Amino acid sequence: MAGSVLGNEHGRVIRIDDYHVDVAPEGWMLVIRNRDVPGVIGRVGTLLGGAGINIGSYHQARVAFPGHDALAAITVDQPLTNGVLDALAKVADIQLVRLVNFGD
Repeated sequence: MAGSVLGNEHGRVIRIDDYHVDVAPEGWMLVIRNRDVPGVIGRVGTLLGGAGINIGSYHQARVAFPGHDALAAITVDQPLTNGVLDALAKVADIQLVRLVNFGD
């Protein structure tokens, strides 16, 4: 993970592994690596919404072209339970799920 501070702005996460992102390092962030195919974003949003988890921002990045790997950096309003993390890990085309706490 790499970050940057530009001018008087707050810090930003600008890279996670080989993926370029632009996300504020605040609170809870869900990091998901998945195949870059249709339907993954919808399945993630549906699962989180069903668990009562509000998404603050959703940034999807790809390294190559469609069908290869992509990475989602998703800020959420509260921590996810182990049950929700396990359910996400079982979603088709998801390869990795991690929850990061940047604090307040």
